[in-house]
Amino acid sequence: MAFPTPHFAVLLRSREEFDLFIQMKRQQALKRVGSCVVRLFDAPLMVIPRIQELQQTTIHGTYLDTGFRSLARNALVFVDPATEYLFYENSLQEFASSITMPKALREYALSCARQKEKLPPDEYAKWKAAFHRKFWTEMYEDPKRRIQLVAETLDLELKSIAKVTMAPGPLIDSQQLFATAVKMNDVTRQLSRTKAAEPSTYLLFHKRALSDDRLMDDVISYIEKDDSPLTILKFKGLDLTESERINEREAYKELLLQLSLIRQKNPTRGFALFEAENQTFPSATVAFDLVSTSYTGQDTDVGFGKAAPYGKWYDPKEMIQRDFGQVQRLMRTNGLLPHGCPVCRGITSLGAITADGWYSDRRTHYCFCMQEFMEIISRAIKENNVELAREKIVNSSIAVLRSLIPRA
Repeated sequence: MAFPTPHFAVLLRSREEFDLFIQMKRQQALKRVGSCVVRLFDAPLMVIPRIQELQQTTIHGTYLDTGFRSLARNALVFVDPATEYLFYENSLQEFASSITMPKALREYALSCARQKEKLPPDEYAKWKAAFHRKFWTEMYEDPKRRIQLVAETLDLELKSIAKVTMAPGPLIDSQQLFATAVKMNDVTRQLSRTKAAEPSTYLLFHKRALSDDRLMDDVISYIEKDDSPLTILKFKGLDLTESERINEREAYKELLLQLSLIRQKNPTRGFALFEAENQTFPSATVAFDLVSTSYTGQDTDVGFGKAAPYGKWYDPKEMIQRDFGQVQRLMRTNGLLPHGCPVCRGITSLGAITADGWYSDRRTHYCFCMQEFMEIISRAIKENNVELAREKIVNSSIAVLRSLIPRA
């Protein structure tokens, strides 16, 4: 499915966000925000219950024009296997939440739950680290287990209206895990073709992978030789604005440059970056056709505890998140929110806005910001004026990332 590039995809983490995205797409003209990402373990409750809407008809026999039907037909939907949560604890048990989950992932989550009940926290952490290595070593060594996991994952992805298939794979931080990821992608491509589905190459990295020069050299070499039309990368938890990420920034800059060169040699190649965090703008400027973050731009996984009723608002000028207290001060100073999108223009009093209203408004506002960013980048590319995009970062609070965009 063709989409205007650069393009932005929204990671949807709940049924409320999924419903809001459908509503937003029906009501707002956001041509560069036309795609979404759903995690595999969210799909059974978020997407699949609405599949029946695709067959609903009017009394005249025509298909009912529901928002979901429009999404299924016109949007690029990705179903991310999200297998990093076999390593991280946050959403691990979501893999055990539905019988529709691939058997190997469900059994893995259940085994962890049993051990967590029996072992002290420090012993459980050691056990889980070893169990995680064992799980992916067995996937590397056993073709039958690989095929079964990939087949069950693809079935659920395609049932959940995915337009492009994605391989379940390990969180890469070593050459051995990278080799496993390559094998998982090979099987995914083979099985996707038998299902007449469009495959991608999907590589999921631990943020420390960028510090391994040999590993990243192997990754770039693999991507260069790969014949997949779409390569999807994710660097879990990476935020290159952090002061200690000097080496990672240099490595990421080199990665962007190499991807750009690959695309220059073969313009049919496409690259996507999931959970892009603060790297969203420079990544789309230099190398990636599609970038994705959460609905608010906050890609860090939420820990335990109840979320604040009035969450953070994205400041498109500074390119950072502001808490609700800061937004209130901006409103008192300016009399309105300092952004010209329809959402911000419609908010005349923060005191009158409900928590539910703020929940939806700040998400839709964020998508308007991403639409504007993608347009700026598109113009910079069209006019061959990279300084236009670079200036946007230079004048923001994430100016440290200006080095990711080469000077003209």
